[in-house]
Amino acid sequence: MSQAEPVPNPSATPSAAAHACAGHACAGHVSAGHVSAGHAICGHWIGGAWRASTGDIDFTTRHAARRWPRGNAQDALVALDSAASALAKWTASARRERIAALRRLLGALESDGTLVESFRAAFACDDDEARSWCERELFAARQALEIVADDVAERRELVVCGAHWSDGVGRLLARVIGALASGATLAVASDGLFPDGAAALARAAQASELPPGVMNILFDDGRAVLDAWLGDPRVDRARLAGTETRLAALARAARPGLVLALKPAVSTSLALPDACDPREAAAAAVETSFSRSGTLSGQLPGRHGRVLCPKRHFSRFCEELLAALDRHPDVARPLPLFEPDALESLEEAWFLGLDEGATPLAGGPPWFVPQEGDRGGGPGGDRRSGRRALGVRPVVFTHVDPKSRSGRFRRAVPVLWLMRVPDARAGEELARRLDA
Repeated sequence: MSQAEPVPNPSATPSAAAHACAGHACAGHVSAGHVSAGHAICGHWIGGAWRASTGDIDFTTRHAARRWPRGNAQDALVALDSAASALAKWTASARRERIAALRRLLGALESDGTLVESFRAAFACDDDEARSWCERELFAARQALEIVADDVAERRELVVCGAHWSDGVGRLLARVIGALASGATLAVASDGLFPDGAAALARAAQASELPPGVMNILFDDGRAVLDAWLGDPRVDRARLAGTETRLAALARAARPGLVLALKPAVSTSLALPDACDPREAAAAAVETSFSRSGTLSGQLPGRHGRVLCPKRHFSRFCEELLAALDRHPDVARPLPLFEPDALESLEEAWFLGLDEGATPLAGGPPWFVPQEGDRGGGPGGDRRSGRRALGVRPVVFTHVDPKSRSGRFRRAVPVLWLMRVPDARAGEELARRLDA
């Protein structure tokens, strides 16, 4: 959730409402191929138009000066009304027509010149890293569209989707494109940490002239929109992404009978083969655990947070991992911690490892590099400075018990747990259990 203080929402006024429907791309005020970051977002994308929020509260992100309308329960119901009214016509349209519309949607997204800059600004990465991120995002969307173009079951459903910041833009489209291709209509709630992704998807819907109501996009940095959707009997299916704690809370709020598809934002396990080369395996582990463009310095869900190494290679692998950490340029210049509670989570992992007898192999208490004017910090330090940290060095624990809490720690933060297993087969079985 955004840490900024809420501010009054000028888009709730009648004049702003008229402005939101004036026909230009209000989300971000796209002009001449770039986003003007100083303006408030005019409203939500509902029924094929930008509509002013019914509430009077905005929120901001930490990486941009733009303000976003905080969606509420009334906005959520308006979006569902729109999706419900469009459902019959969208489902009745020929499948080839739906696929053609989705290809136009993807083409509009690929033509959006603001994507690279939005990634660069949000994650404080350099231009090449942002461009690489953007290319991977669009590839995920293209791949998803080709899959559903070949075969997808027909469904007349109203589907809601809760985005996670790691969905970015292309991955967000990839998550919902199957539902759209099947004939479902959508309502999407942005993540408050990176609403830019949802805004880009709304602009693509506008540019591609996706039929009104087929996809509706609301901005929210809390749970008001999702809670309203999850309790509405018109909703057939919900696709939700986020931390395990958040997903559990949302699942409890869902009405009985609602079909839930949950995508937890967690790290995964890497099981090494019996015939691995310890040097090559260590280099690969550092890349998939701590690289900047590939893992956002250990913060991207899906990064490797555990390595399960056959005992015959374990000692050598640990030695090579230390050398690989010294060699990899990204380790010395980590990206900023993105989630507001990331430092607290890293501290939890550090003390959990120590308490349960794991051995620190690299790193230490998660000291961070302070911004100019900030005091340095770490466990017990200035938490507000910690949330603005420029980055933290990776933490690596060895001799981790897979049955312990530290062995089952899954939050995507820059910590790596090394576990010794009898052989590759045992490692693969353990990885399946830990990742389940």
